Amino acid sequence: MKYFSPLILLISILVSCKNGQKIDPVNSPDFENYDTSKVISSFFPVTSFIEGQIVDLKNMGKNPMKIVSTDNHFDTSWVNVSSFEQVFFDYTHPSIDSVNYSTLFEEKKFLDQSIGLVTFTYDPIKTTKDTIVWKHWDVYVNPENNKVSRIYLVKNYAKNKIKQLTWLPGKSCREIVINELPDGKSIIESDITLKWDY
Repeated sequence: MKYFSPLILLISILVSCKNGQKIDPVNSPDFENYDTSKVISSFFPVTSFIEGQIVDLKNMGKNPMKIVSTDNHFDTSWVNVSSFEQVFFDYTHPSIDSVNYSTLFEEKKFLDQSIGLVTFTYDPIKTTKDTIVWKHWDVYVNPENNKVSRIYLVKNYAKNKIKQLTWLPGKSCREIVINELPDGKSIIESDITLKWDY
């Protein structure tokens, strides 16, 4: 009898593996009915996640490469660990968490077949006060491993200006400042990328 339980466990593992084939929810016939509730709990802790990434980067002892793009010209430099608080400030302030924002922002999630990721989108439930700088954010999650693939944030920067912030876990982040002109057009004022996956 003592060998019976391990044998059942082994058979269960072999049956579930199906000859090593992985279940691909994106390309499965039942894609549209994929249960997105299995992917990450409600109201993803964006700031805590990014702060954890910054700590990991510090522990790696790797200096990110800073790439500043201006009028199709690129300037590069290295970012020292002592400058991390300054260069990553906009990605973590003010803090995005369920305590501060769950009553102000609505979370929607869906499996986007075009990119093969579960997308969590956050938008104001109603017009927010000017004191709330965050306008919108998205969290993209790989449904196969429940890992975050990308975070995209939009925040008010100054009068008629916004910042678009993109975070690629373990790789890079990008900050674009956009000036929204009165005539409806917009221009990119600055474009800064930090890369540490090199």
